Amino acid sequence: IMFCYLFLVTTYAFYMGVCNAHKIFFWPALGPAFFNLMAIICAFLPQFSQYGDQLAVGVVVGGCVQVLLALLPLQRISVLPLW
Repeated sequence: IMFCYLFLVTTYAFYMGVCNAHKIFFWPALGPAFFNLMAIICAFLPQFSQYGDQLAVGVVVGGCVQVLLALLPLQRISVLPLW
């Protein structure tokens, strides 16, 4: 479940670097705080089929939130990286 987090965290690091190059610091810096918040919220979800699955889902959801927090300021200033 958590293997896709590797893609999310590297994408977040790249987007955060681009934001820092454009002197945007606040929203990308909030990424880890929202990652932790999503992991805590998902920890209180009802149990999945295996113990700890809700924590793994929390990591992936938190990674998506991190990427969005770094991507939205780039979209606002029209500096989205091309795939």
